[in-house]
Amino acid sequence: MLLVHRRGLRVAERAALKHRDHVLLRKGLAALKGAVREKWRQRVERACQARAQEICRQLNSDWEARLRSSEEALCLARKEAERLRHERELFEEQMKKAFMRGVCALNLEAMSMFHEGPPPSSTDSLSGSREHLVSSTLPTVECHKGALGCVQPTCHSAVTE
Repeated sequence: MLLVHRRGLRVAERAALKHRDHVLLRKGLAALKGAVREKWRQRVERACQARAQEICRQLNSDWEARLRSSEEALCLARKEAERLRHERELFEEQMKKAFMRGVCALNLEAMSMFHEGPPPSSTDSLSGSREHLVSSTLPTVECHKGALGCVQPTCHSAVTE
């Protein structure tokens, strides 16, 4: 009996040792698995961070390129607007000059109707009629950059008597 009891104790002792080894092995594997998992997490985190920074750099360069192209388009649009404004000013100035020439021509014709004699029929007769109008009793003026014989009071730059 004693022999059976000793065998039972040895079996129980071996089972206890196996259990202890198994528990230590599980603890060691859990620690190893945790260390591997932490290294893997750090590695993935670094890779994700590097990828995110690369994407940010790419987006930054893309948006800077878009910004440059938009600024160039804006500059071209401003130049075009300035060119159109300048053309409009030139056109308005030309229209103003043409209108003033027309007003002066109408005044010459109106003045020639008040005087006896043939109406002016050419530019040569305009200079003759101007001399006739200057000698008349009405004040004459130089109209818009020297138009001939304009007596329109609204388009004077200087009145001569």
